[in-house]
Amino acid sequence: MIALSNAFGLSGEPFAQDVPTDKLFAIPGLAAFVDRFDYALRIGAATVITGEVGSGKSTSLRAAASRLHPSQHVVLTLVGSSGSTLDFLRSLCMELASPEVPGSTARLVRIIRESFATITAKKQQPLLIVDEAHLLRLELLAQL
Repeated sequence: MIALSNAFGLSGEPFAQDVPTDKLFAIPGLAAFVDRFDYALRIGAATVITGEVGSGKSTSLRAAASRLHPSQHVVLTLVGSSGSTLDFLRSLCMELASPEVPGSTARLVRIIRESFATITAKKQQPLLIVDEAHLLRLELLAQL
């Protein structure tokens, strides 16, 4: 990528994953996507975003979620994998900044439920974004 930056006189990495959301290129359809995102959030829906590889799904989710005020929402972002349910729950506990990440599914579920109860007690809405969710095992999707 350094060669690209030098060849075109770019000031930064051209395809970096950490581009600030206010600097993102507004792809066609982003405003409509944000409207659908807001609607799903408002009604508490589980939503699936689909599209071709590289079409901007993850970037659009990041842009939409970045607009949410942290006093009202707790955004939890995970990347799906074909790992076990236990692995996913452990990742969710880590994302929730749990001081304890046990190896028992029952204990993990208890910690996650308690964390979500704490979030909602603060009048905040938890939002779980699972990027690459198509990689998740069916039994995990059923549990979610």
